[in-house]
Amino acid sequence: MKAFLPLSLLSALSLVQAAQFRLANDFPDWNIGTVTSFESDIEVIQGGDASPGMWTGVNFDAGYFSLYADSSSHRSLVFTLFDRGQSGKTEISAISRDAVSQNATEQPGSKVTMNLDWKTGESYRMRLDVQPSGPDAVFTAQIRVNDEWRFLANVTGKNFGSYSLRSGLSQLVDNLGSENEEFRTAVVEMQNAMAPA
Repeated sequence: MKAFLPLSLLSALSLVQAAQFRLANDFPDWNIGTVTSFESDIEVIQGGDASPGMWTGVNFDAGYFSLYADSSSHRSLVFTLFDRGQSGKTEISAISRDAVSQNATEQPGSKVTMNLDWKTGESYRMRLDVQPSGPDAVFTAQIRVNDEWRFLANVTGKNFGSYSLRSGLSQLVDNLGSENEEFRTAVVEMQNAMAPA
């Protein structure tokens, strides 16, 4: 049985001009154990969609799940899971027919990208689930667009064990090192976590 644990009932507005802003989710003195699912609404504010930019609904110590703009005309959805040392490699298990997989660019790992013409002023719900599978952990990334859940990918973390999303959980807005000083803005709200009861 899983318990539904709301992390926050408040909205947070993130304004980023120079580098990045991180909204950390803390579990102060909560004995909740392993977090197996996390959801967050994210809305890029009109005029706050400068490119390049990344608006991350689920950021954690082993990867991220983000809306992405690499130019003013190309937008996408990205899920990246990083390797965890020599024994903790990642492997794409399944991807949406509209998605492509590749090696992660920041550090060794797996990356799945899907073209998604996301719009400013619209809220998107991002969800990441992790389920143990023997010594491995299977991560499932989904996004709700127009009240319909869309599957992006299953990525297996080999030898990740009973991984918890609890570590380093946050939302992130990032200018990706760009010298473009236009703001990147987002509202993140309705963060919810699930843990085994």
